[in-house]
Amino acid sequence: MALLLGKNGAGKTRLLLNVAEVLTRGTEFGDQGHWAARTDDDDSFTSDAKRPPDGFGVVYFTPIPYTRSTDVHPRFVDASRIPAKTLQPYMFRRYDWIAGILDETHRPLKARICYRKSIVERAIVPFILDTDNECRLNDGSLERERVRVLETRRETQTQIVPPEFVRAVSNFLHSRLSKNGHEHRLIALATLERQIRRVGQRAAVISYFLKAFDLASVSEPGLLEDHSDLARASSDFDKIYESTFNVLAASEHIDTINDRTVEGIEFESNSAIVDIVIRSPNSAVEFSWSDLSSGLLSLIQQFTRLDYAVARLRKSAIKSVLLLIDEADAFLHLDWQRQYVENLNTFLSELKRHHNLDSLQVLIATHSPVISGDFPSPMVQRLDSERSEPFKTFGNSLDSLVFDAFETSSIGSFAAKKIRILRERFLRGELDDEDRALIKEIGDPGLQRAVLKGQAKMAFNIPPSPSGKASD
Repeated sequence: MALLLGKNGAGKTRLLLNVAEVLTRGTEFGDQGHWAARTDDDDSFTSDAKRPPDGFGVVYFTPIPYTRSTDVHPRFVDASRIPAKTLQPYMFRRYDWIAGILDETHRPLKARICYRKSIVERAIVPFILDTDNECRLNDGSLERERVRVLETRRETQTQIVPPEFVRAVSNFLHSRLSKNGHEHRLIALATLERQIRRVGQRAAVISYFLKAFDLASVSEPGLLEDHSDLARASSDFDKIYESTFNVLAASEHIDTINDRTVEGIEFESNSAIVDIVIRSPNSAVEFSWSDLSSGLLSLIQQFTRLDYAVARLRKSAIKSVLLLIDEADAFLHLDWQRQYVENLNTFLSELKRHHNLDSLQVLIATHSPVISGDFPSPMVQRLDSERSEPFKTFGNSLDSLVFDAFETSSIGSFAAKKIRILRERFLRGELDDEDRALIKEIGDPGLQRAVLKGQAKMAFNIPPSPSGKASD
């Protein structure tokens, strides 16, 4: 494992992607550098960038959304760009394992089956009032009311729907769907909710829903352009309904959801549920990843992407992998940054064992002084630095890391300028009550004393004042 440091614009990302190109695809003229390798027998060999090493693959990852696009080729995987839909089943399968590495096994993933209560008003009522659909409700009095609403709309030339008609349709649907039990009604409406998200299939889905549950007869939905839409919608609906019912049957500790907008149930995921969802990913079950902390979710997504990318390389018989991790700490709280290298090290050990790799190397680029404190100096490479003297990173204090490794001050520039102004006002004898109150807010006692101390030098790395004068 190695660390790459550098300021914004120093070229860290460019270097990482150049490394990926050299080691997996090669360059035409071989002028991008050389690589060297050592075998298990301690034999070493080297080559220029024209000829990449055999059996070697590279994975690149960054959570930063604005990155350079990369060319796809067989021995390189950009884990950042794996589509979420592709990754989701893998996340379900690997969640417990990764959460265990992060010591978060006490947080089972929550799942829910639900629908929005407005589904009748926004989807079903507009469909049954569309004269092109030739729809007749299977309830005599409600069907007569539907006809009266249509006549009133024609006479007034408006699209107004009486609220009492919406309530009547809602009561009718809920009553009919509940004949086989509450779960039957819930799954039917949750399946419909999921299906109508595809606007192109909406008419076909609602038509099938009304006929399948004996709610209405629909001769020919006028919005359908192709009869195959109805066949596809009905097939998809049945598969989603069946998969969702199987998940519900495997669930335990069910809680009811019934607020102003949503009705449904929530329950903890388990291995049986995950197996069903992986086999039939198009269920109406929604997993509540948002219940996890942003730091935990960020690491689970990161580690899942790395795991998935390595698995993809292994399909090409690659057994030596280099991971290039670019600012993976970008969205992590300081405490998660403090634990990052330890968690990553544990994860990589398991990753190497699980995928039976011969070698697994990691190059991390970061702006985090907390992470840099976990790396001994020989493992650290600093780009675009004017400092030639050696510096220590491993176990160093945060202030020293910020100054030595990142060449900046640990005090915000706004606070530094304010403190300098306070110092100058003190020397001129111009402090007022507001200034003294602000001096009391300075968190560092030594810096607070230095502001009020005669002609003594302030032994803190504070940038020059706006006037351009050097600091004391």
